[in-house]
Amino acid sequence: MANKVNIKDVAALAGVSRATVSRVLNGTAVVSPETALAVQRAVDATGYTINAQAQALALGRTNTIGVLLTEPFDELYEDPTYSSIMRGITDALAETQMFPVLFQAYTPSEREKAFRIIKRGAVDAVIHLSPFDDPEGLATLATSRIPVVLCGQLLDIDYSDRFSCVYADDIEGAEIAAWHIADLGRSTIGLIMGEKDAPATRDRLVGYANVLGDKIADDRVIFGGWDQITGARGIEELLQRDPRIDTVICGSDRIAAGAMEFLHARGIEVPRQIAIIGFDDHRVASQTSPTMTTIAQPMNLQGRKAAELALDMLAGGAPQTVVLEMELKKRESA
Repeated sequence: MANKVNIKDVAALAGVSRATVSRVLNGTAVVSPETALAVQRAVDATGYTINAQAQALALGRTNTIGVLLTEPFDELYEDPTYSSIMRGITDALAETQMFPVLFQAYTPSEREKAFRIIKRGAVDAVIHLSPFDDPEGLATLATSRIPVVLCGQLLDIDYSDRFSCVYADDIEGAEIAAWHIADLGRSTIGLIMGEKDAPATRDRLVGYANVLGDKIADDRVIFGGWDQITGARGIEELLQRDPRIDTVICGSDRIAAGAMEFLHARGIEVPRQIAIIGFDDHRVASQTSPTMTTIAQPMNLQGRKAAELALDMLAGGAPQTVVLEMELKKRESA
């Protein structure tokens, strides 16, 4: 009777180390397509099989990655940003043995349950979707032993030696938008932003001001949420404050869509009378009439990178920071 095939045989045939075979098979390595293919061919050729449950027990693993959201639950479905990141995470994990588990942690009771489960080791790693408003949660995660990846930039606290981070630079994105507005030659600019204290709002205001300077007047900046209602109310208030406004910079595509709907209902033409630029490049940007000029954030890529960083840390990698690029999507509204 032939000896049972083991991982050493697979490694020898694939021309890689046993550790590499193990990491490829348990989904905790980001390897080249060539290496992954060599391992898979060796597995097929030798007939090697793996007991996933026994492997997870041996490694002390659950084969799950917790995805933590500390925003209201409705935001997961109403804000395309979160769904795009989630899609990127699930796509990146699809070919591995890992799968994501969502932890809703907005209310005090939800937070208590979520962090209790995480601290008990119920997941192998955590991807935090909204770290910018969760200092207590970050402090708790910093003392845990599991890998943590943040989808966002930390400004006030340096956890770079503990957490991996992936984000798009809001200052850069705002500067790209502002240069486009400057090229239009418009004279009276209004801004409709999201939450005043949100890091994204603060950074984007810096970016706009870096390019447009004193064209950004305090009395022509409106703060609110990130939705269409904020856009409609914001454009109405801006026009009451200064009817000469000919350009509006919006903090999100949803805000811009709400502003455009308001203007359309009142017979104000976009972009002839008022140019509109959004931020995000979600699906709504190509569905408005006219179609929306906006700044594209690579949210799906952010989710993919977050999952890859989590897998890399599970394989023993050090925390990393990845900054993604933004770009102008020029359409009809500006």
